This record gives sequence, structure tokens and C-alpha cells, in this order.
Amino acid sequence: MKSLARTLPRKSRDQLAIWSEFNQLSVKYKSMNLSYGAPGLDAPPFLVENLYRAAKEGFNQYTLFLGHPLLREKLSEFFSPLFKHAKNNQALNPHTEMIVTNGACEALYSSLHHLV
Repeated sequence: MKSLARTLPRKSRDQLAIWSEFNQLSVKYKSMNLSYGAPGLDAPPFLVENLYRAAKEGFNQYTLFLGHPLLREKLSEFFSPLFKHAKNNQALNPHTEMIVTNGACEALYSSLHHLV
């Protein structure tokens, strides 16, 4: 019986890169390719305009790892009616119960990391 190490490719170019495989599957099944963050769609005009305005107003720097405090506060206000604490009917605390991530991968990592 061959050892597992001998059956693995020696170089990454020996195998089709996973992103290439996802691209081929996306084309084959005529689906939107979200595998590497480039869906091929233009951003809606309102988003581009708001991003431009925010950058001009100085909102163009990295923020805290939990997300911008004002954004967390607004999200807390929005989601609190859905997640009211059963015992004391309190709103979500934006400083201890909210986190804003850079995407799904970071959200999953943060969730699993804190659970484990």
C-alpha cells in the first residue's frame, strides 16, 4: 500500500487550482461565481455614490476590529426588536453583543473561534 505522501501532488501546478475548478463549474452551470469575491456585477449606483461621499468625509480608514462603533449602534437599534432578551427586555448592547466582519469567512471564523 502506497503511503499517503506519495500519492499527493508534489507541486501545486500538478493539480487544477481550486479557483480554476470553481470558475469552470460556474461557466458550466451558468451560475454566479462567488468563490473568490468577484461576482461580475457592478455595484448599484446608490452604493457607489455613498462610498464616494463617505470617503470624501474622511470615513476611509481602518476601524476597530469589532466594526465602527456608530455602525454597531445603528445595527443594534435595527436588530434589537428581533433579539430582545427574554428575561429583561433589554436591547442588544452594541459594545458587547455586536460585531461587524469583513465578510462571511471572517464571520464564520469569529463565531467558531469564540464557541470553541
